[in-house]
Amino acid sequence: MNKYVFIDVDGTIFNPKTRKIPSSTLKALNKAHENGHHLFITTGRPLSNIPESITSLPVDGLILSCGAYIIIDQKLVYEGAYDRDIIDNVSAYLIKRNIGFALEGPKKNYLYGEAVDFFKQYVALEYESDEEKMNFLKSINMCLYVDIKEDDYKDILKITALTLNRDNLEGLMKILDFSRVSSFIDIEKGNFYKSEITPKGVNKATGIEFVLNYCHANHEDSIGIGDSLNDLEMIDYVNTSVVMGQATDEVKAHADIVTDTIDNDGFYKAFELLGLI
Repeated sequence: MNKYVFIDVDGTIFNPKTRKIPSSTLKALNKAHENGHHLFITTGRPLSNIPESITSLPVDGLILSCGAYIIIDQKLVYEGAYDRDIIDNVSAYLIKRNIGFALEGPKKNYLYGEAVDFFKQYVALEYESDEEKMNFLKSINMCLYVDIKEDDYKDILKITALTLNRDNLEGLMKILDFSRVSSFIDIEKGNFYKSEITPKGVNKATGIEFVLNYCHANHEDSIGIGDSLNDLEMIDYVNTSVVMGQATDEVKAHADIVTDTIDNDGFYKAFELLGLI
């Protein structure tokens, strides 16, 4: 029976330390595809932050922006929407307290404050001067918040707050209207903390549910593999869940299977254990 496999990116197939997809992971993806299984990238990243190294993988589709933007067989089949007043209110709160954030959409991302510092440090790390870093970020669709135009707001699908001070995000959690949005606090690279803020009822699990219905697939054939807090809805929803070995104990507690770390071919080992390859 062919399976529907939903695959996180960062920390699952993309190694943030080497900034590459391990060769064993590529081998597993290709073998599973050849065996007729249906593979879907399932990530918090927006389309504007998906490199060719991801889009060229042998996958059937992409669930992006935590379920807000879905592509199947290279066709856009679902695009969510973010209420403008939420974007304005959250942005105003973050700016007033000088907390970094990114407004994320399929075309561009708009960075403010510490978010600029974060992406310069961890995405544009190959470049030395500040000018070179900013030019590189612009080349991969990352712009400054001051450059956003009125018409751009309609494309925003997710807000990500980024800060070195966890207390900033604890304060943010207190003012969010959780009847309209979902969010959590997670650890990012270095000493950064992040909160992904999505419209209520939009997450990786709802994206997976959409794909299964669209493809007329059975839930019992669904498998999810991830490593972080933004994978919890996916891990809890799919029939069989796999968590990478470097994940926190909180995330591992939700898994059916805990595989090895990304550094030790954990993805390949999981596919082998599941009989996908």
